[in-house]
Amino acid sequence: MLCKKMKGRPHLCTVVPLSTTAPDPVMDHHAEIELPFSLPRPFTSKTQWIKGDMVSAVSLDRLLSFRLGKAKDGKRIYLTETIGEDLLKIAHDCVIASLGID
Repeated sequence: MLCKKMKGRPHLCTVVPLSTTAPDPVMDHHAEIELPFSLPRPFTSKTQWIKGDMVSAVSLDRLLSFRLGKAKDGKRIYLTETIGEDLLKIAHDCVIASLGID
């Protein structure tokens, strides 16, 4: 999870959703991507679609990390991977396109 704390909204995170369903039609605010890591079931599709027109502000208290199982000591294991700068730039460009900003 990549959330930059912003003055006046310390407990909010901007979320750009991914979908396994291709948009119809594909527009400038959509992008087909492959994540550099695997997601757990039922999100195992290799192809994900960034849907830059569906941005939401969400409370950090409502977000959960993907649970991957339990370690030998009984502690839960969570997905902690990040998407990286290249995919973050693609998501950024999709959001900008959805807002009509050049």
